Amino acid sequence: MENSIKSCVSYLKSAKSLSTNTLISYERDLRQYAAFLAEQGVRETCQAGEQMISRYIDRLVALGKAPSTISRCVASLRAYYRYLIMQGMIEGNPIAGLEAPKVEKKPPSILTNQEVQLLIQQPGKTGPKSIRDRAIIKLLYRTGIKVTELVSLNMDDVSEDCATIVCREGRKSREVPIIHSCMLCLQDYLRLSRPYLLREPDEKAFFINSNGKRLSRQGIWKILKKYSQEACPGRNITPYTLRHTLAADLIKSGTDLEAVQTALGNSTKSTLNKYSRCSGADNKL
Repeated sequence: MENSIKSCVSYLKSAKSLSTNTLISYERDLRQYAAFLAEQGVRETCQAGEQMISRYIDRLVALGKAPSTISRCVASLRAYYRYLIMQGMIEGNPIAGLEAPKVEKKPPSILTNQEVQLLIQQPGKTGPKSIRDRAIIKLLYRTGIKVTELVSLNMDDVSEDCATIVCREGRKSREVPIIHSCMLCLQDYLRLSRPYLLREPDEKAFFINSNGKRLSRQGIWKILKKYSQEACPGRNITPYTLRHTLAADLIKSGTDLEAVQTALGNSTKSTLNKYSRCSGADNKL
């Protein structure tokens, strides 16, 4: 099963427009499924029928996995079994009639203007890490870009003259305008922070850690967690929170929903309508 998982992930990477993070999650899900089958004495995928897959889902539920996590695991299995059928490795689809648990739709978490300002002010304006962290938080809020897009930024992707950045996720790329105050923070980072963190002069990554390497997704989440605990004790502020807050703020200020959708890259209409309700606006897509 190990080889079929590798070949399936490789196929999804080349044939589907899936993000790197989605591919990593799918591969992890499939390896966990393979471990479960081995535990049950099942060595080949063709030996696992609908009943065995249902038992696996029941196991996930018993382990207390969130409905959203189980839904993703089901999506991983669907992609895997479709691939096996396409390759002629199995005939029937044992997961065809399986239903994923319903995911409870919670309203997006939105920060108040005061909370946003407190968060941005936490890192301070002195010290390489503080200047970097301030630039990261402000960039996330003022652009609404995703963490994947932020950590993928290279030096060539930031244009100080045009006040834009080029964001990339998988094969997709888009140009995002930067407001003046945010660009000033990025310039401070380039002038007062990055040179002191840099180890290799040819490092392409825009945001780097204390070792001079590209900041990871986990690094960004840790930075936000640290400052959110200081600014808003009890609030679980994530990069998604800042993205949601920007969308709600734009809608509240009267920005057209289609323009907000374009600014955020790929937000769905249903998600934007939720932002609209959170902001108290009546406009819908």
